[in-house]
Amino acid sequence: KGKNAATVRVGFLTGLEAVKDVSTKAGIASPLRDFANAYLGSSEIGLDELTIAYTIFPNGGWHVKSPYIIQRILDSSGKTIYEATQEKINAISDTTAYEVHSILTDALRTGTGSVAYTHYGLENFPAAGKTGTAYNFTDAYFVGYDSSVTCTVWVGFDKPKKIYRGAFGKDLALPVWVNVMNSSQKGFPATAIARPSSIKEIEVSKVTGLIANSPASAAAARARALKDDPSKNYMELATDAQIQNLNKRVSSIFDKQYDENEWPRAAAAVDLATIPPIAVMTPPLLGFDDAYNSIRPIMQQFDDDNIPVAKAIAVNGSAPETPAATPDAPPVAQKAAGPVEIRRAEAVKPLDSAIDTPAIQVAPPAPIKF
Repeated sequence: KGKNAATVRVGFLTGLEAVKDVSTKAGIASPLRDFANAYLGSSEIGLDELTIAYTIFPNGGWHVKSPYIIQRILDSSGKTIYEATQEKINAISDTTAYEVHSILTDALRTGTGSVAYTHYGLENFPAAGKTGTAYNFTDAYFVGYDSSVTCTVWVGFDKPKKIYRGAFGKDLALPVWVNVMNSSQKGFPATAIARPSSIKEIEVSKVTGLIANSPASAAAARARALKDDPSKNYMELATDAQIQNLNKRVSSIFDKQYDENEWPRAAAAVDLATIPPIAVMTPPLLGFDDAYNSIRPIMQQFDDDNIPVAKAIAVNGSAPETPAATPDAPPVAQKAAGPVEIRRAEAVKPLDSAIDTPAIQVAPPAPIKF
């Protein structure tokens, strides 16, 4: 058990350190939390960091070292007297950048950002982006780009505060982003982002997860007694190395085929007679509020106090046979004489008392004399 726990911990730290390394290379200087939710973007960073980080996708993996406001200054004759230097930092490979770009393109076209086209009037130029909503609806984002402009929109308060329940980035930040990007086309028109020559389109089977029409995919489909249906194929982007790995990938489900009676299952799920019923000896006490409407308690006389209890109704049944005691094993319980009443809970009408009435009335303590 300890060995397994140590292995998981090391694997988690390795993955998180890799995320931190890529984030730092992408221009994010703010520290990321050492928890698993850091993978979901739960750490706080600045808008300038987030915007710079997203520029690596349209740029083919690189970004400028630091942002600047003034790009160039010209004198009255049109001569350049100042021009900002653009030191480039390479964060990821151009193939990785384009693969992520294709995912973000789908997120904008068919994902949560699709309302940009259907409702907010985003013009038909190559663009990509992703919505973002913080826990408890305190922050709403949309960050996206085209080949010329990368723009991040944040909506929120100067101090963390819920905007309103259901304040999603696609509803608050995305409309602003659409207006900015549409306006930017006049001075910074977008063009298609070129795909690296090392990335190829391959057809993958949804049935097997392998390259469609390959011997491995056909064998996997036969092993699962399924038809490798060409209509269920989809196009994927991959490098030669990724294609080789996909060819080698064979799921463990294809290693051995089990008959139905060979699948491991708990004995209790097969023979319910081995599970002894629990005899309810007294009415169970329930809380005043039943959030899931599972049992509706009623006011019932119990121990001279009116408290909410579950209504138990007797059903026919007998107590299970108790094994005889041995010197090594003392008796578990005394065998009941005759049939034992077994009770089950049944939904009943709600309480007649007002909703703000305490479930258990307790008299206040007597005042203390000093």
